[in-house]
Amino acid sequence: MKWLTALAAGLFTYILVLIVFLVKPAPAPVAAVSQSINLTTYLQQKEPTTNRAKLSFAALTAHAAVLGASTEAVSNVDSGKEEPKLEVSESSLTQNHYTIAVLGDSMVDTLGATLPHLMIALKERLPHKSFTLLNYGAGATNIESGLTRLTNDYDYLGEHKKALLSQNPNIVVVESFAYNHWEGTQSDLDRQWLTINKIIETIKTRNPSTKIVLAATIAPYCPTYTDGSANLPPERKYTECETVKKYLQNMVNFATSQKYPLADAYHASLSGSDGNPKYINQGDHIHPSDTGKALFSQKLAQAIDLVVN
Repeated sequence: MKWLTALAAGLFTYILVLIVFLVKPAPAPVAAVSQSINLTTYLQQKEPTTNRAKLSFAALTAHAAVLGASTEAVSNVDSGKEEPKLEVSESSLTQNHYTIAVLGDSMVDTLGATLPHLMIALKERLPHKSFTLLNYGAGATNIESGLTRLTNDYDYLGEHKKALLSQNPNIVVVESFAYNHWEGTQSDLDRQWLTINKIIETIKTRNPSTKIVLAATIAPYCPTYTDGSANLPPERKYTECETVKKYLQNMVNFATSQKYPLADAYHASLSGSDGNPKYINQGDHIHPSDTGKALFSQKLAQAIDLVVN
């Protein structure tokens, strides 16, 4: 009888273990790891409060801590290689003092409020002339905003700025705004081209004696473009970088075809087909380094020399 009792106890224990095993939930299947990057998810994780995948590059850089947010608000809106000398389509100026306004995005803004590198380059090149320099660069703004700022007051980074043309500049430098571009399509490049033309027409209409210089700033370096600032993922980094180059080249094409003096730091800063890192700020990998500011300023001084002599 003892062996029968032991058998019954063992059988009961076996049945109990079997019941526990059967009712235990099965582990969840492991999800397959995707080898591709979901840009929307990636950008949302980088900045959860902003759907960065849908933003323009200007909006992206406006959120970057290194660049600072743009606070521009327009008011009163009314609807080293030496460059060869280019033909100047307008008569040169012959005075001793010049007021020069430089219009652009953050690539101009970061040259400094008083444009010190440009002042040095002008004094070296034109020692018998004197200059008042006005920085009309505003970060995270495109070229259509630049057109508006010609004739309208605006506020930028806590400072109220008078409309550019109200300052009666002798010379206006118009940079390409290539770093705050639209898409890289031909229609958008045409839009930049037409806006450059509108800026020139506005200057000539409002201030007929003001001379015009066009400018293309330094080239971007694609492998590290936006690192430390907007931190774009690789896919978008290269797309944005190549688009910047298209807009810089478009400004060069406009200036040469329309015979305007051109400050071409773009080609001067290329190393092969890409930008040279020595000309680029190693903190945000977008704006010019001190060496880049000096190069750009030298090219500006060369082009201004064509106008004043």
